[in-house]
Amino acid sequence: MEEGKCFIGLEIGSSKIAAVVGLQQQKKIKVIGFSERQISPTDEVLRFGNVENAQITSEFIGEVLDDLAGDFERSDYEFQLNTVNINITNLSLNTHSKNTRVVTSGGMNRILQDDVNRLTDDANRSFKAPAGHTVLHSLPKDFYVGDEKASGTIVGKIGNMLSGDFNFITTKSDNLHYLLECVNQVPAKGTTSGFLNVENVILNTIADSCALLNNSSEEPETKRDGVAIVNIGAEMTQISVYHGNSLRYQSAIPIAGNSINHDLEKAFGITFQEAELLKKVCGSIPPSVTEESPVIVIERKFGMPAKEVYLKNAVTVAEWRLREIATLVSAELQRSGYKGHLLNGIVLTGGTSLYVNIAGIFAQVCKNVIVRPTLFNTAIDFNGFDTLRNPKYSTLLGLITAPAFPFDRRVDNRILTPRPIVNMHPRPEKEAAPSAEPDKATGSIFSFMGGIFRKPTNDLNDEYNVQNVK
Repeated sequence: MEEGKCFIGLEIGSSKIAAVVGLQQQKKIKVIGFSERQISPTDEVLRFGNVENAQITSEFIGEVLDDLAGDFERSDYEFQLNTVNINITNLSLNTHSKNTRVVTSGGMNRILQDDVNRLTDDANRSFKAPAGHTVLHSLPKDFYVGDEKASGTIVGKIGNMLSGDFNFITTKSDNLHYLLECVNQVPAKGTTSGFLNVENVILNTIADSCALLNNSSEEPETKRDGVAIVNIGAEMTQISVYHGNSLRYQSAIPIAGNSINHDLEKAFGITFQEAELLKKVCGSIPPSVTEESPVIVIERKFGMPAKEVYLKNAVTVAEWRLREIATLVSAELQRSGYKGHLLNGIVLTGGTSLYVNIAGIFAQVCKNVIVRPTLFNTAIDFNGFDTLRNPKYSTLLGLITAPAFPFDRRVDNRILTPRPIVNMHPRPEKEAAPSAEPDKATGSIFSFMGGIFRKPTNDLNDEYNVQNVK
């Protein structure tokens, strides 16, 4: 990682749009800015990860970034945002496998870093995505030296043939295009011209792993010995399985937190928003209190009479849906072939993972698999932004950690995104408004993608201008 470099994450989800800014300081990512806007299904932003209304989505993104820019005006940092990392997940995601090989070039058949780079470049160049699909990530599974499976560091091993198995994760091109267009319609912040550009598009499950699992050389065993990450969001539950330091399986199912809301709506004749509040009450009260059968009184608008709901009944409705989700997750883990190899258990994340009894429910359903508490990557310095310690922000935090650390220490980090994601129809830049004063952003040695930097105390030459992704 480069000291002083900034990473800007923009999460576009079904329950919130949020932005976070992380600054690299030594071996940490220091959070220096955060903003969010809650959204609901009636806002028509996303539907199962796909853009439902592009104009509304762009407007909400602009509001979040305006708030973020406003906070920086009152801080020790100046703010100029041209480029962001965004997340993606939807039901069109597919994983494809490919094997490729190269002849090693080192003396005495010793494998060089150049051999590993040639192998990964060849895999990326030769893989052809299905028609109408775009590659998001190319990730190595296993490497072989000759006929022997190679573990640990590849460079330095001896053999005249190096081969590898790779996973290519794709999505429908249209789904990606509409998401990029929503971002490209938003004016850049803190500058007089231009629109927002996307530097990286990162799969939710990969972002989650970067935020929740330490990927340091001192702690390689989490991925190596097997772990599953289950993100129970608003509309989808996303599952990823890691083993042998590699992503082995990923999938998404269209049942999650909003499904509980819909069940409560139908069961008690309340609105979606009232059901959301009732779900939070159910998820925050210990089972011992539930047994006392207290009554929850829901005050209603427009002069309508209050609604009384027995807490025990509401908890029963919510937990039956959680059991269904746990059962579906268990089936996905079984389908992955690694359910019996998850020595580091299941990590539950996402907003619904805060439900007080959810770990017990998953432990009962996913037998013989440990359910772990959510712990964030120790490389994240929250810097007083303790709100972000909530599991529902794991994807957001992953958007600033994924580009900062090697995703797989066996290969060059380029493997995370095999080729630039093209901003398909960039908007023409606005004309710069005349100004008697020079742009404060110009000439900062700390500039990154026109990003965040400390206010300069003197004028410096602009040595670090970074062009927008073409």
